[in-house]
Amino acid sequence: MLYCNEEIQKLYIEYMNSIKELVREKREVLTSPVYLAGRRQYMRKKRTLRSRLTDKITGKRNKATSYPDLPCSVNDRSDTNYFSNDRIAVYTCITGGYDSLREPFVHPDNIDYYAVTDFEIPGDSAWKRIDVADYDEVKDFSPALKNRYFKINPHKIFKDYKYSVYLDGNIRIYSDFTEHVNRMSKYGFSHFRHSKRTCAYVEAKVCRLLGKETAENIDRYTSRLREAGFPENYGLLACDFIVREHNRPECIKVMEAWFAEFRDHLKRDQVSLPFVLFQNGIDPEEAATLGGDVHKDYSFEIEKHL
Repeated sequence: MLYCNEEIQKLYIEYMNSIKELVREKREVLTSPVYLAGRRQYMRKKRTLRSRLTDKITGKRNKATSYPDLPCSVNDRSDTNYFSNDRIAVYTCITGGYDSLREPFVHPDNIDYYAVTDFEIPGDSAWKRIDVADYDEVKDFSPALKNRYFKINPHKIFKDYKYSVYLDGNIRIYSDFTEHVNRMSKYGFSHFRHSKRTCAYVEAKVCRLLGKETAENIDRYTSRLREAGFPENYGLLACDFIVREHNRPECIKVMEAWFAEFRDHLKRDQVSLPFVLFQNGIDPEEAATLGGDVHKDYSFEIEKHL
């Protein structure tokens, strides 16, 4: 929200925190012993060998440490700064019918919502449409490569905005995302830590197990990482929610290198980003200024892909 008088700011903060408290209470119900017991019984019938193997491969030692949030990114948002006079582009990219748009719950006066799509958007939607077909450079790309082009390169789309917030199409917005812009890292891009793992090599194994990439491609890429001296447990960032001061040269440098890595090598962006950070001498912890677990943030919810 744009800065305004002190009384309105106070009321606005109370409003945002009330919304997130409702989201927190909902999650509390969904994680209660009674609910989970019933869900476990239901899922036990559906649990597959593949998911059991995932647990075995990741193992306890490779699961993300339960770090406390950084002082600037606590999940208790009572002292959150929701105010900025800079305009912010909040955007998603949905192509190939992978998801449908989820309408935001709030409409802050300093935020514009954009959807990069290959389908029409209802006229009463809060999302402003950016047509994928308007970008000649992606016309021969696959749907996945088109998605990552827009996801990773906001500086090519939002030149008139200082800040952008990218979110996957399965995320529903509940409160003012200005708070996340005000947690920007010193590099001009900010993430949450990955909620389960800290190692790109383990993430690559999980991708192979779940059929998201072929064993041949995974093996080829992990060999590339090892030959470059990339260490295990270097750190892993969530890539479904990214905040950027996207016109900063250091941010552009990393984003363009990340897209090139995705385009030319493995088509898994969460695996390739830590390697790009390593190549640029950046500790992933320094970019994880949004918090320790994306699933513990109450300003939005991650729903199942359609």
